[in-house]
Amino acid sequence: MAKKKRAKPKNCNCVAEVNKSLEKEGSNSRLISSLIFNLTTGEAEVRVKLAMEKADSKKRERIKPLLPNYCPICGKKYRS
Repeated sequence: MAKKKRAKPKNCNCVAEVNKSLEKEGSNSRLISSLIFNLTTGEAEVRVKLAMEKADSKKRERIKPLLPNYCPICGKKYRS
C-alpha cells in the first residue's frame, strides 16, 4: 500500500501583512525578519526575528539571534 503524501501546512504571512499595514499607516518602521533555508527539503520560509540587546555592553561576546518556533503574531507553528 502506497503512503499518501501529506500536504505540508503553509506558513503564515504575518510578516508581510504587518509590514504592509505599517506602511499604509505611514509608519517609518517594519518587522525584522530572517529568511530560513531547510537544506534537506530545499524549502525557504520567512520568520520574525526577535530583537536582542547586550545585557553587559562591556563584554565583547556577540549577540545570539533568537528565532521562535511559533509565529509571535498568530501563534502558528513554523514548518522547519
